[in-house]
Amino acid sequence: MAKVRVKLPLGVTYPEPQRELEVEGATVAEVVKAAIVAEPRLESRIYKDGKLFVGVFVNDRNMRALGGFEAPVSDGDVIRVMPPIAGG
Repeated sequence: MAKVRVKLPLGVTYPEPQRELEVEGATVAEVVKAAIVAEPRLESRIYKDGKLFVGVFVNDRNMRALGGFEAPVSDGDVIRVMPPIAGG
């Protein structure tokens, strides 16, 4: 299993200042699940009505381009959870 840093979306750990977690997993799916176990408030930020609601990036590359949730991860990888941004 790889040790991966998960960058947390702004405000997910308010009022605590923690901005990232270090969790273990072999795939993006395992890392995301481990991050939710470590910080349960992430689940409602990542999933809406059981569907992926955010962008998930591995080392600044969209996980979908890497094979989706089943993409493998390596020691030292950084996963960012990016909420959707809309404007007018």
